[in-house]
Amino acid sequence: MNISRLVLVDGTEILLQEGSALGNIKVHYADREAMGADWDRLTVGNLKTIQVMTDDVVTAGYQDMILESETSVLRNDGSLDTVWNIREKTETEKLLERVAALEEGHEVLDGAVGDLGAVVSEMAGGEG
Repeated sequence: MNISRLVLVDGTEILLQEGSALGNIKVHYADREAMGADWDRLTVGNLKTIQVMTDDVVTAGYQDMILESETSVLRNDGSLDTVWNIREKTETEKLLERVAALEEGHEVLDGAVGDLGAVVSEMAGGEG
């Protein structure tokens, strides 16, 4: 029997059920806490690069992924069957991230230029 796992950037391994596919990742959890722990790990950073491993062999790799949705069914014994819908970010989402990073860098640069201007003004004022 093949055992497949989803491996996140931080090394978290999520055991996959048979029939799982990228947009339909099926996982069985013993309880809500176990499912919630994985949900907390399915962050943008942890989905930057993911791998699917089957019997300790990487069978697929993906980049720039995002968790789009989750659906869980609560069983009578308290366990859950969960489906994670993970997909690749769209080009628009990737561009928005790049713009946000550029804007953040621009704000840091503006602050540094302002600080430099204050120091130069102080130095110029001290010479007179």
